[in-house]
Amino acid sequence: RLGGAWRVLQCKDFTDVIVRETQEVVSAEIRRIMPGDICIQRGPTVALPSGLVRMPIQPSGWVTVHARIINGPTFMEEVTGPDPRPQGQQQAAAPPMRFQDRQPG
Repeated sequence: RLGGAWRVLQCKDFTDVIVRETQEVVSAEIRRIMPGDICIQRGPTVALPSGLVRMPIQPSGWVTVHARIINGPTFMEEVTGPDPRPQGQQQAAAPPMRFQDRQPG
């Protein structure tokens, strides 16, 4: 859900979630987010042919939400209930797209 909050899960199979530059899992690593961290979805999820479901997050980057399609782990869960974002960011929408960010189609 665009603008939705997602929490990184704690799991014995992984210690963090890698944020990459593009939806491709071989793209450059930007940073890592830790279990319990909250991130905000900035666009639709994409199911890759490999079975991974990837999601763009604010302010930049892509994360793997889950690999359930191939019986893999779930890395993130959507947060429901009170808005978990810090005060002042709760009304913030995704940053406006610049002309060069827009894709034809």
